[in-house]
Amino acid sequence: MIAVIFEVELAPDTQADYLAQAAALRESLSRMPGFLSIERFESLSQPGKLLSLSFWTDESSVRAWREQGEHRAAQAAGRAGLFTDYRLRVAQVLRDYGLNERDQAPCNLQPLATLIADPSRAAMLSHLLSGELASASELARAAGVGAATASAHLRKLLDAGWLVCEPRGRHRYYRLADADVAQALQALQLVADRQRGTSPWLRQSELRYARRCYGHLAGRLGVCLAQHCLADGWLVPDEASNYRLADAGLTAMAALGMDPEPWRRRTAAVAHACLDWSERRDHLAGPWPRALLAHALEQQWLQTRSGERALALTPLGAARLSAVLGPLPAREGLQSPLRPRQDFSG
Repeated sequence: MIAVIFEVELAPDTQADYLAQAAALRESLSRMPGFLSIERFESLSQPGKLLSLSFWTDESSVRAWREQGEHRAAQAAGRAGLFTDYRLRVAQVLRDYGLNERDQAPCNLQPLATLIADPSRAAMLSHLLSGELASASELARAAGVGAATASAHLRKLLDAGWLVCEPRGRHRYYRLADADVAQALQALQLVADRQRGTSPWLRQSELRYARRCYGHLAGRLGVCLAQHCLADGWLVPDEASNYRLADAGLTAMAALGMDPEPWRRRTAAVAHACLDWSERRDHLAGPWPRALLAHALEQQWLQTRSGERALALTPLGAARLSAVLGPLPAREGLQSPLRPRQDFSG
């Protein structure tokens, strides 16, 4: 990522003209490939001194903006009468989250908020929460926009690091960049739900009962599975609040028709808690929960339609899972009849 700092001292009585010029350039700037965000600051101790800080995906994007016609004309006008002095600094920077809290400046959330505030981009991101790949045309349909508009939105999400594109032959498919992105989206959805109360989404019982969440099982059925895994000793917590597979879990895998041997040799954590934003309780995420869901889909215990997150529990699945887990949660009502709530926080 490239940071550009433009520091300028304005001639007397020219600040309004300078800011008007900057506002006129904003639309062209927002359309530039590789542009991420910009902020402007005014010095409290040195009147007339302004600083702008912009972020770009790469150096070629910065060069393209410097050569853009409107920008070149604005720079020439500034040097001709608006500026008395200016300084430009360009540097490659990294987002470093490894610093101690006291060493970090407050996080700027404005670029992120702007990115996901657009309803079309939000719809695309929500569509990809299932963990599946999707084509640009599928995401355009999910967002209710045309191909050209979808392409522009996808470019912004790619530039910001929220999505990755995977070529498959002549086709290109998109997915969320990683589990951190998925968890961030789910957390934001949870906060949004608290602000607006029960939403129409929560009244869609099929989606609430069982759905895919970045490759693992979520919803009331996912919470039920998580409670069983802990209460029956399939998983045990480690020092980092993750979960390792216990002997009881290996036995349960065999009972479900899965091969436990590849997992027997694993000493690392196989699962972690993931807050379920419809149930307000944790379900399980990680490699082992993903393997469980993949097995359930392969065995036709759960079924889904392409591009949809909701999962349907089949009669075969209900019989097979209840034989191992015991009574499954009811479709209606907020609470599972299985067991009292058990938190994953350790």
